[in-house]
Amino acid sequence: MATGKLDFTEQELYDAFPTNADIRQPRPIQHDSIVQIARGKRLLELPTGTGKTALEYMFAKASLNKFEDGETVFWIFPTKALVQQAKGMHPSIKTIFGKNEHACLWWTEDFNEEPEQPVTRTSLPLLYENKQVPRVSEIPQVLCANCPHFVSQETGLTNTPGAVGCTYYQQTYEAKRGNGIIAATMSFYIFAKLFARRKADDSVHQTAYGRVSALVIDEVHRFADVIRYTLSYDITDWHLKKAIELLKRIQAPEYRQLQKFLRSLDNIAKAHEKQPRKEHLLTSEEIIKLVEILEEIDPKMLDPGRIREAMRAGLLNPKKDWQEIKTIQTLARDIKRYIHTLEYALPGEDREGSGISKRGGPFNYSCSYFKEELGENERVQSKLVLHCHYVAPLVKKHLRVPTTVSFSATIGKPDLFAYDSGISDEFFSAPSTFPIENRRIYLPADAEDLSRNSDPTGRKKTKTLRQIAKGCRQLSAKGIRSLVLVISNAERAKFMQLAQEEGVDALTYSPDVIAKDAAKKFAKEGIGDVLVGCVAHYGVGLDLPDSTASVIWFLRPGYADPESATAQFEIERFKEGGYWKRQYYKVMLEAQQAMGRNIRGHRDRGVCFLMSKAFENFVYHGLPEWLKPAYKRGKMLDECLEDAKRLLTH
Repeated sequence: MATGKLDFTEQELYDAFPTNADIRQPRPIQHDSIVQIARGKRLLELPTGTGKTALEYMFAKASLNKFEDGETVFWIFPTKALVQQAKGMHPSIKTIFGKNEHACLWWTEDFNEEPEQPVTRTSLPLLYENKQVPRVSEIPQVLCANCPHFVSQETGLTNTPGAVGCTYYQQTYEAKRGNGIIAATMSFYIFAKLFARRKADDSVHQTAYGRVSALVIDEVHRFADVIRYTLSYDITDWHLKKAIELLKRIQAPEYRQLQKFLRSLDNIAKAHEKQPRKEHLLTSEEIIKLVEILEEIDPKMLDPGRIREAMRAGLLNPKKDWQEIKTIQTLARDIKRYIHTLEYALPGEDREGSGISKRGGPFNYSCSYFKEELGENERVQSKLVLHCHYVAPLVKKHLRVPTTVSFSATIGKPDLFAYDSGISDEFFSAPSTFPIENRRIYLPADAEDLSRNSDPTGRKKTKTLRQIAKGCRQLSAKGIRSLVLVISNAERAKFMQLAQEEGVDALTYSPDVIAKDAAKKFAKEGIGDVLVGCVAHYGVGLDLPDSTASVIWFLRPGYADPESATAQFEIERFKEGGYWKRQYYKVMLEAQQAMGRNIRGHRDRGVCFLMSKAFENFVYHGLPEWLKPAYKRGKMLDECLEDAKRLLTH
């Protein structure tokens, strides 16, 4: 059994490197990385398109070769699409997705144990395409005991012989069999690692899928943000009311504590009703009061026995009440997590005064949100947000394992990265081997300052969006396609309007066409001259090689809304200087990721236009040394366009 950090020789790594008919040996940059990994480097920054995935698989396979049965290598990615991509490249690995990715088969049978029209294997794809079918994550766990499709984790058999197995529990059963490489999303890994049921003497690295003896992290620059999102919670008045109604119906006295909590939540939210639809950080007094109320609530208020008893008595009907049962089940499960998150939102001196034993902080924040009037389809009037923010200690203590390697195209400054992520391994940054003369980064001298203070009315932004549309039209006349990246959906909608006015064939996503499908139509099917999207969708993970989109237009830096709870918390915690240092670092990494979307190989030529003067504050000094020669300053937009045409039509 592997008990500590594993070391590797270069030969062990070479033996695990994936080769095929097209790839006979590692590329030079991959060879350099192998040498550095053998020397103990575990945090690697490699430019986009240089073969990180092959190196990640190599490390996972080399680690597995050292293990005995029952040990697992987790290979984690920020998105499901990247997990599927890894599976396509390396079919031997196991993949596992969370409950939110699997349709509930029993729901389609109205929770009947002997349905008239049972689910068949041929109907499965249709269920997954149907967004009206709830995911397994939405169904109360207590109902699984009687589900015909439930797959026993001991035998692999369904509750009803011959029934189609629940795809979630089927994949879980298969992933538990023996050791191997499991590819999963970061969110799945976080839950598997932090909330695994284990005995008191088990290792902290034990999960339901075996002992995690090695961890490979792809796109590690996104890890901290995924943790924050995964471990943050929303508590709404609507969900609390539904839970109270159900508890009253089954005559459970715990509803009184939930009523007390709801009153406190409403009072906190309504205290800011003069500033509705705005997040407000909670005071220490408000946090302490909520913690005291939560500590009075029994987490076992809805144990499975009580649910089954209520069903037998006719007080609950799974067909009608499954959503309410799920609401209470989630509340009961998460109460301790709510308390923990709230405690760490207190500064040290207030914790000591409250009787809470843990010290330090604030590391998290909590905020309230209130709507003065509900729209036609709105149900939530007041909401409490519990946000996990400082995740570095959690990563160091629980999420990393002794043998961990992390990859990204954008690490930037290792000290800032370590503070944010908790990963301070020995660092290696490789320069790109792609010809630097094949790329340009322009910040036009006549670019407007699109920051909030300089453009309060948005006129400069509209002018810039029209300039981009006109530039796209000029380029498309030369057969050059573009990717336009904006920050908000409002900017995306405005550009689409201006593109139509300028006669530009632009493509974007919509309620009927998801972002992934729009990108596929543009990249694979050649539809449209311009692909338009928010940075969150198209700034990472999108490959546009071979002149698919030789030009990238990046509208402006994506600074946090200064009135948001996140910004309020960070300004208070890090003060103005530290706050802006972190902001510049984050948007620089975001920009570098975007710049690499169209440079995926040695023959690719690509340019990126940075269209706000706000980029001047940090962009050049934030670039890695090897990329700085591509940065062109002092040219007007028209001159930049002419230079780009010469490069891309040469």
